[in-house]
Amino acid sequence: PFWPSLLVLSGLLVAALSFFLLKPQVPPQDIPVAVPSPTVIIPPEVIETIPKVPFVLYPDKPKLGEKIGTVTLPTLDLSWPIYEGTKDAQLSKGVGHFVGSVLPGIRDNSVLSGHRGLFFRRLGELELGDKILVRTSAGVFTYEARSFRAVLRSNRKVIVPTPTAVLTITTCYPFDQWGPTDQVYVVSAELVKSVLVEN
Repeated sequence: PFWPSLLVLSGLLVAALSFFLLKPQVPPQDIPVAVPSPTVIIPPEVIETIPKVPFVLYPDKPKLGEKIGTVTLPTLDLSWPIYEGTKDAQLSKGVGHFVGSVLPGIRDNSVLSGHRGLFFRRLGELELGDKILVRTSAGVFTYEARSFRAVLRSNRKVIVPTPTAVLTITTCYPFDQWGPTDQVYVVSAELVKSVLVEN
């Protein structure tokens, strides 16, 4: 009984060794190899059809109190400097640009404000279609007066975003009243021409 048992045991041992030695091996995982991208040559006629990156009008945001340009009313022969901000420090020197609005020339609502006593007393003399020129480091932007209205000072709809490039000018109203008022005169103008200065 010993030998048969030994033979059976030997057979089992050989079978086990064969299983482990002859079992299928898992192939090594492929190591990703960086394949250089082929050089693509784009013909000039194709390059001309590729949309260009929009020109950045203002690479740097102006600092509070910085002079950013001038606003001119040609029909009234009036012109003033524009400063970033609408605090007393800016409005005592010229027209202020509301920092919550876009800079002139950009598609949206650019809002300028000024004291009627110092600068905008004749703003009511503007007529529909009159031009308003704004000169900045980005270029010269010509706006055309589209509407005039007086609203309550609490009305914040004059500074809402717009789908097109619009210039909104505000000042206290009535023009002949001294001291604080509860109304604001609003001029809305649409951008009709841009002459850009490339940086």
